Amino acid sequence: MAEEDQKEIETESEQQLANCASATSLVVIGGVAGAGAGLLASPGNGRRLAASIGQSEIMRSAGREIRRTAQDMITEQAMHAIRQSATGYIRNFEDRFRNQHKERTEEELPAKGAAEGFIEQYNELKEENKNMYENLKRIEKQLDALLKIEAGNTK
Repeated sequence: MAEEDQKEIETESEQQLANCASATSLVVIGGVAGAGAGLLASPGNGRRLAASIGQSEIMRSAGREIRRTAQDMITEQAMHAIRQSATGYIRNFEDRFRNQHKERTEEELPAKGAAEGFIEQYNELKEENKNMYENLKRIEKQLDALLKIEAGNTK
């Protein structure tokens, strides 16, 4: 029993010590926050402090770095969206091609004549290739525009 009582006393002591440490840290944080609010609230000091912060080279470089980071994030998101669009176009093309291929049976091609069937298939592939080329050119123009915007913003 004496050991249990002693453990309880030690546990209570540790809790009181922890409470005291957290209370002390709260007092320090409150003091710092109050001092900062007091500096900013006084008309003369607040203006001078705000002006010195605005003219600080550290703040300017931090602002530039934040702007670059934001631009990079936006560019990456746009490129990701364009990649998804291109992937969607390719999947649609593949699906259409597979469906067309499934619809045609081996019985239909010999009925039309082998050469005629191949010519028709070649023309369809040629048209699909032309459409894919136009879509890829459009995507390429969008990527070039994004890169120009990013290059202009970093200057």
